[in-house]
Amino acid sequence: MPLGELADRVGISSVNLSKIKNNRVTAVRFSTLAAICEALDCGVGDILEFVPEPAVPADHSRPAVPADHSRPAVPADHSRPAVPADHSRLPPGKLGGL
Repeated sequence: MPLGELADRVGISSVNLSKIKNNRVTAVRFSTLAAICEALDCGVGDILEFVPEPAVPADHSRPAVPADHSRPAVPADHSRPAVPADHSRLPPGKLGGL
């Protein structure tokens, strides 16, 4: 059955059905899945396959920070620089003259 015809029977756009077909979605409504199965006269197991994700390393390591240091640096103690009580670091006229 052509993709466009199946999309019409299911009641979704050809673009969305193509995304489902090519595994470019993160979720599918049960009603959509049921409509696809009904239109194809099949069961869910005939069109879906569970593929487990790779295991996470035991040390839960994360990738290193990119070489361009695109993440802002945070001090080890997660402190923030103090803001002067008179807000003197703000340019004049900002925040209603504070």
